[in-house]
Amino acid sequence: MVRGMPPGTRLHRAVTCLGAVVALHLTAPSARAEELTPARALQLAAAQNPDLRASLAELHAAEASVRSAEGARVPVLFASGSAGYTERSVASADGLTYPDDKSLAAEAGFRFLTDIGTTVEVGAGAGHSIPSGSAQAAATPSSTGSVFLNVRQPLLRGAGTDAVLGSRRQAESSLAATRATQAQSASQVARDALLAFWELWYADRSFALQEGARSLAIRQYEEAKQRQEQLGTTARIDVLRLEAELRSVEASLEQARVSRRSAALGLGQQLGMGEARASALVARAPDPKLAAVASAPALAAAPELRALAAQVETARDRAAVAQDGTLPRLDLGLNATATSLFTDDLAGNTTGLPSDRPAFVGMVTLDFELPLGDSQADAEAERAAHDLEATRARFASRELALATEQAKLRTELEAATTLVSAAADSARLQAELAEAERASLELGTTTTSEVVRAQQSARQAELARVRALVDAKNTEIRLLHGRGTLLAEAGSGEIAP
Repeated sequence: MVRGMPPGTRLHRAVTCLGAVVALHLTAPSARAEELTPARALQLAAAQNPDLRASLAELHAAEASVRSAEGARVPVLFASGSAGYTERSVASADGLTYPDDKSLAAEAGFRFLTDIGTTVEVGAGAGHSIPSGSAQAAATPSSTGSVFLNVRQPLLRGAGTDAVLGSRRQAESSLAATRATQAQSASQVARDALLAFWELWYADRSFALQEGARSLAIRQYEEAKQRQEQLGTTARIDVLRLEAELRSVEASLEQARVSRRSAALGLGQQLGMGEARASALVARAPDPKLAAVASAPALAAAPELRALAAQVETARDRAAVAQDGTLPRLDLGLNATATSLFTDDLAGNTTGLPSDRPAFVGMVTLDFELPLGDSQADAEAERAAHDLEATRARFASRELALATEQAKLRTELEAATTLVSAAADSARLQAELAEAERASLELGTTTTSEVVRAQQSARQAELARVRALVDAKNTEIRLLHGRGTLLAEAGSGEIAP
């Protein structure tokens, strides 16, 4: 039904009939037309839009970065082994001899890093030595076994959770920013797809209306020409006026055709379609309904602000880690080893120590390092501090800009809603006036030029009504996108996610 035109009038019937003919033509199998609703447009955009696929890939990369940061502190199993052979010359009473030693050694253990920066190694080792040669006749093969504990604790640089967990916190903040950015990208794709859909919807309506006007102009021109030639009841000037109106309508129809194709290509781009498929798109939906939008902006839900807030956290963690790098290095170390010696010499003990106890070795170390002058770490800390300040300023600037933009869009939506009502009333009145002028022409109380002028006004008023509807809907879509609630709103009503 063509809104704004009283049902039953000739003008209304002509436009409705022509709209059906155009729809039949656009959906013919030869044209391979693809009808779209807002829900279908969003589904295709979600499946085919390359920008959305790129944002999803970036999200997966950020998730992998978090796993990478967590993996840096996974306990490590280490092991090593060696085999050696040593040959040497030894002077003795019998002359030079050439003894050799054979040895095997192995070591294994665990290494891990605590949240405060302590590096701990716990492990065990074993070795076996086989001496030989006449000079070593009294020697016997021996084996050793040992356990060890190595601990290193930073006291300045690298100490504490801020330094140790900084890289993981940066990765998590970056992941939060990427998630918010991906949500922003998804909302933007939905916004662009819906805006393009309603532009195509308007172009389809405009084309159908111009096609209906052309059909009406042809019929009026032919009837007037027939009356002039056969009955002589119509003046030549009236026929010329109708012919001029027909040419004008045909020019408008061609312009509407071009606009419709351009709108179809624009929607196809948002849906990831090529030219051939996009050209056959047709928007099918009733008149858009305007939702009641709350006056207070819900800026906290805006993905753009969430992304910027996460970037501030990332910059803060980066600055903390960089500041830690400017500290002197002072590490406290502890090394403890217990070793047992086993020999095949049954005449003595097996370890060489009283009571066969193991031999203990302990060592405490203290390492200090201080750059002489400004180091690279100092410059990195200064850069990180400036980056943090810039990120905070960008967040404050964008928050203010978004709040201002929301206020403007609310004002525009209020005005657009009022304009929709006024345009609907105007279209209804102009349609009634056109029908009245047509009836007066049949009674001979008006002129053809007045009828043509009334029909033009009715057509323009209907186009203005449809344009006002689309403009109001587009403003609403932009408003919801800025608030970050477009995807949630799209999950109900006429639009499905």
